[in-house]
Amino acid sequence: MIQRKKRKSGEKRPGRKKPVRARPSRFKNWSVQIGVAVLFLLILGTVTFVFFVPTQRIDESKLVDKRRIIFEEPNPPAQALSKQKSSIAEGRLPLVAIIIDDMGYHEEVGKDLIALPLQLTFSFLPYAPLTRQLEVTAFSSGHTVLLHLPMQPEGRQWSPGPGALYVGEEEGIQKRILDTDLSWVPHAVGVNNHMGSLYTQNDKSMRTLLSLLEKKGLFFIDSLTTPKSVAYHIAVEIGEKTARRQIFLDNIQSEEKILGQLEKLIGEAQRQGRAIGIGHPYPETLHTLKKSVALLNHKVRLVGVDKLVH
Repeated sequence: MIQRKKRKSGEKRPGRKKPVRARPSRFKNWSVQIGVAVLFLLILGTVTFVFFVPTQRIDESKLVDKRRIIFEEPNPPAQALSKQKSSIAEGRLPLVAIIIDDMGYHEEVGKDLIALPLQLTFSFLPYAPLTRQLEVTAFSSGHTVLLHLPMQPEGRQWSPGPGALYVGEEEGIQKRILDTDLSWVPHAVGVNNHMGSLYTQNDKSMRTLLSLLEKKGLFFIDSLTTPKSVAYHIAVEIGEKTARRQIFLDNIQSEEKILGQLEKLIGEAQRQGRAIGIGHPYPETLHTLKKSVALLNHKVRLVGVDKLVH
């Protein structure tokens, strides 16, 4: 038998040794403190931004670098002016339609053009950031609205932009592109070509497009970006409502030059009884038209281009 050793009076009972805990490293403490501080700053920054920084509406039109947008092919041909006398009745003013192309990228100038006391026609590009907004404004103001349909140009260096038709595409593809483009301009009653110097001289492509437009009850205005265009002649041949422009107003963006082109347009209308001019949403075009309200109203009767198709 094992005998236990007796403790003396007052002697402490031996206890178990407590395990020694490892002290946390200084590096670990610093990491935790830094993480908490970063999280606090992130939360503080988010709260400050939401409650104290005023939010601004992004203007989509300002995101567009207008310097990179080629709205028309360079040096479009001049239309040969007629030398015949006017066939209109004595005392009646000749008819003039002025189409403003390339609408949808210029907010202030576009709105000011729509607000002019002139019966202008506005042609809108699909996919442009302001097309949906401005075409409703133009339609609500009583103006004729067109789809400015992008088409393939001759020069490969020029891009017609999104929603363009190209030579050689099947009818199904062209129909799908046209339908999508028209969805951007729901109030369009007709179409005119944006660029298209190659497309409009291709017989097969134009027959396909004009047939599609005829089924939709839409007319076609030949912007005449090439003297080789067959668009107008094919439209007349198949009985599609059509017309073509006589004068480009602002190939040179000078108020003096634009006024001269307006006078040529008036002269052509006086000879033929009617004429179509095409301008663009340039500040110079806006200022010239604003100064020419009295001249135009005195010399001609401005109408929507839908009144001049045949």
